[in-house]
Amino acid sequence: MSHPILSWKSLVLTVLVAAGVSAGVVGWIVPRGGVSIQANGVFKSVLPRILETGVIRAGYIAYPPLCVVDPTTHAVSGIFAEALENIASRANLKVEWVEEAGFSSMVEGLNLGRYDIMPCGVWGTTVRAQRATLTRPFVYSSIKAWARQDDTRFAQGLAAINDSSITVGGLDGSMSLAIAKMDFPEAKTISLPNLTSESQVLLDVVHKRADVTFTDAYQAQLFVKQNPGTLVQVGTKPVRVFPNVMMVPMGDFAFRSFLDAGIEEITNLGLAERLIQKYAPEPGTFLFLRSPYRIDSDS
Repeated sequence: MSHPILSWKSLVLTVLVAAGVSAGVVGWIVPRGGVSIQANGVFKSVLPRILETGVIRAGYIAYPPLCVVDPTTHAVSGIFAEALENIASRANLKVEWVEEAGFSSMVEGLNLGRYDIMPCGVWGTTVRAQRATLTRPFVYSSIKAWARQDDTRFAQGLAAINDSSITVGGLDGSMSLAIAKMDFPEAKTISLPNLTSESQVLLDVVHKRADVTFTDAYQAQLFVKQNPGTLVQVGTKPVRVFPNVMMVPMGDFAFRSFLDAGIEEITNLGLAERLIQKYAPEPGTFLFLRSPYRIDSDS
């Protein structure tokens, strides 16, 4: 016999509160925004408030096709937006899209409690894991270098980027600039403001304000399709392969566990493939997780 969803919520709340008391903390000290905070060395989760109110307060970044923001209505859609809403609906919760952020400000807004989650498929890195808690990945992105089609300096491949005559373009706080700093320290960098579109970074390369940038397959394919004959991939290998993850406040392992279970559930249902086919049907835009199990033919 299945239990009603409200009973399940009550059970989870009871377990969470009991865990807080056993750690020597009386009650959940959660500010109005709902952020995880640290009290007596124990992090507080946003999950009890989410289960109590039935609302996940989400921040978002306009980064198609992971999160697509309508410029008029500010409605949020896209691969990760629908994934989060699907997970929420399975627990009888709803998602409220409360604030747009940029790459350099998204973690600050998360840890200050302006939203409970940044779900828009950010690339999971050790740098970001130092400031936020990351979920398991939903899909992976292959990051490659892109330069002007007529720029012959990159004929020998990626190594040519590591030169003081080369300028790498990117957004403030973006991984493009982080990759430049880590892998190509001799190159110069130039950045655009936080909320600028990724296409503007690629246009900067076309118009020679930068010589090269690093971006994922979807962004590059879309730009080249709209601007044929402008950009070409540098070398044959990706400079990075990043997991696309959701971020929750630092130390909020209870909320992460809830989301990890939801991501695994919808992944096993094939939702990742369906959402990518809906928002990014061109082949090679994203890499899928390999199934950790085998189904025999007679099962």
